[in-house]
Amino acid sequence: MVSAAMVQYSAPATLSLAPGDKSSAEESPARHGGKADTEATANPSTDPQRIGKKLSVLVGQPFLKGAFSYGREFMFHFGQPMPYSHPSLAGESKGTWILGTRASGWQLLAPFEGKLIEIGWPSELLSGATLAKWTRREEKDESVIEAAVNRLLAGACVMYVQLLPLVFGFGLTITFSNGASLLLCPNPEPDDDPEPLADWELFFTAQHRFLRCGPGRKCPYLRADIVEDEEVDDEEPS
Repeated sequence: MVSAAMVQYSAPATLSLAPGDKSSAEESPARHGGKADTEATANPSTDPQRIGKKLSVLVGQPFLKGAFSYGREFMFHFGQPMPYSHPSLAGESKGTWILGTRASGWQLLAPFEGKLIEIGWPSELLSGATLAKWTRREEKDESVIEAAVNRLLAGACVMYVQLLPLVFGFGLTITFSNGASLLLCPNPEPDDDPEPLADWELFFTAQHRFLRCGPGRKCPYLRADIVEDEEVDDEEPS
């Protein structure tokens, strides 16, 4: 079973990683074997502005539900409920947009309750002073984690979406109307698997498209209704 840290702290904590943190988000990727930003913008799948435009469809959308999926990947559903087409899922619904965490660690911060849920390595991005305020409890029951996420985000809408251009890939933050925030962070260690997982994915359910981010600083916009990776015209309406 997946293990998550259910964290309680006595005062609002400050994340040491912010969109303007030059030490991580703005360090030159060329020093780490990546392409310079001037070269990346020539390709829509590596241009942060074009990727951000795709992500902006989430702004204003309600949180629908959160649940674990295959491979213990957590899925965040947004928008309006849509029925599944598969007979085995009859009577169940999915979101208009679905954010899958894939190979990323993630962290849900709810300052109004002084609680944090994290899976993976995002806590490594927090300062030691902040970590000292927390009381940690490991939780292995997926149903407990699901219930906590759904309770903390119940009735919330997406207010802001921020793409984080990190040295080792694209991170993502989502800020909700109730003050909660979600951080997705790719694994800073390289994946040596010949077919590595994406860092995270956003599915556009009605359009049968998805944005597959990573590994690395690339987010191609692909068709979800075919097996082959066929990148879609970036100007196609989302």
